[in-house]
Amino acid sequence: MAGRKVSDKNFKPVCSISYLCQNIVGLSRAQFYNLQRDEVFPDAKTDEKTGRKYFTLDQQKECYNIRTSGISHKGEFYLFYEPRSAGSSTPQKKTAPKADAKSIELADTLTHMGLEVDAAQVSDALKLVYPDGHSKIDDGLLIRELFRFLKQNA
Repeated sequence: MAGRKVSDKNFKPVCSISYLCQNIVGLSRAQFYNLQRDEVFPDAKTDEKTGRKYFTLDQQKECYNIRTSGISHKGEFYLFYEPRSAGSSTPQKKTAPKADAKSIELADTLTHMGLEVDAAQVSDALKLVYPDGHSKIDDGLLIRELFRFLKQNA
């Protein structure tokens, strides 16, 4: 929660677990429940009429202090992970766009005809040769045009 300040406006006389997680401690409910089970955060109070869980103002402040200090409800140390920033130094793994079934089929046919091409190359060639789409083109004509295009640009 580096740099995140909770103003007094965020605290309510009573609040739900969802509100506490989203506006005060900055954790998902699932993570909050896990930490509550591990006795990092205090247990919520239960409304006798509805059975709904809630946190009082003092409990909200205690949860906020636990999150900012790293000292649990039982007085033990707990290290919270900080969320990754938008400019994270670890790059996300990029997945290559998958070729459609038609491109795979055409690439297989063109490979049998002696061209060394893969489905991604065929997909790119289809976009260049038929920018308006190729769904209404006969397969024989499609293969012939792709073969000529790829052979010229090889």
